[in-house]
Amino acid sequence: MKRYIVSLIVSALILGLPALGHAQEKTKPIQTLVSYSNKAYEFIDDSKPDVARQYLDRFDQELKKHPLGLDDLNQRTLMASEDHLKQLIKAKADQKALREAAVQFRLVVDALDDDHSPLWKSLKDPLFTAFNKVQADVKQKNDQTFQYDLNQFMDIYQIIYPALVISVSPHELEPIDQQVSHLTNDRATFIQNENNESLSHIKQLKTSLDHVFQKNLLTTHPSQSVRSLILIMGGVVLLTLIYVFWRKYNGTGWKNDHTIRES
Repeated sequence: MKRYIVSLIVSALILGLPALGHAQEKTKPIQTLVSYSNKAYEFIDDSKPDVARQYLDRFDQELKKHPLGLDDLNQRTLMASEDHLKQLIKAKADQKALREAAVQFRLVVDALDDDHSPLWKSLKDPLFTAFNKVQADVKQKNDQTFQYDLNQFMDIYQIIYPALVISVSPHELEPIDQQVSHLTNDRATFIQNENNESLSHIKQLKTSLDHVFQKNLLTTHPSQSVRSLILIMGGVVLLTLIYVFWRKYNGTGWKNDHTIRES
């Protein structure tokens, strides 16, 4: 039933989009790459991984033709995210895994575009909603719900994380890495701590995450429709990602949009 509702809302969002704007005569290479990564996601979401793979090939051709001059870390992050998606397509992975990998890749490519605040920052609400549940579980020492809610938080965090590597300095990201690793590595005994160390650790992690998301955060706030959608769907993370993405690019048009015809 949940899957049916998700499909209905996604379809409504896509069908409700206005006509795409006119393409500008000149586009930056990153904008073309963003377009290809979006197309790859669209076809993954439409259960057409073979067509999505064609757009990944176009992505590679464009990147080879117009290198972005990335440093080693960003280059490795980009390639690792794309290769992960390619491997899942080759292995004919299930739709959930494909969608998560496609969204992750989409966020990574978007984070490389310096002309705007990165898309992952718009995901603060769903991430912190999940995190606040983890914090409440620690306060109440409810291990059963803690394990479930921690999984929900990590699902979102792991999708966003490669984009964080692109956007956030190693100095700022390192303490978050350490705090998240401590939380997950000690999850079996984390909530049993008797000296309030667990709660203190949770608060430190929340402060670190909040700092990253507040830094140069998007000035526009989510519309009522976004808040309502998140409220209705609750933990359906991928739908939130889809909707935020469409809100950001709705009406602007995809510059240099290319269409691949299926044979």
